[in-house]
Amino acid sequence: MVNYRGLHAYFREPGFWDFFNETPLGFKLFFGAIFIFIFGSILIAIVTGLSRWLSNNRAPQISEVCKVIGKRDEVSGGSGNSSIRQQHYVAFELRDGSRVELQVKPEEYGLIAEGDQGTVSYQGTRFLAFNREMNFTQHLNM
Repeated sequence: MVNYRGLHAYFREPGFWDFFNETPLGFKLFFGAIFIFIFGSILIAIVTGLSRWLSNNRAPQISEVCKVIGKRDEVSGGSGNSSIRQQHYVAFELRDGSRVELQVKPEEYGLIAEGDQGTVSYQGTRFLAFNREMNFTQHLNM
């Protein structure tokens, strides 16, 4: 009887781990570092977003009389095949002279103008609402 054990081991199909064992150390280190960097970046983004969300949920809802002192857009992306991301911010000056800048939705951004006076409602860094106060002289000047 012929022993085929040695022959069988020689002709067996290679698996993933066989390929991994045969790759050079520099290759393993380089792609391992890239994997750790990508995974770490995703993990940091998730933790940062979650902590901001929790912080905003724990903060009290505040409504204060204010004046709109500025608006700005932040645009990113748009090169090559990537889409454009646009974020809108409105700066409010509160009655005590302090200022707060909040990110607002595009629908709200279009309705708010510099110089508007009213009441801003926010929770932490989350914009909730802006109720414009319009007196009779402002209505006549429009």
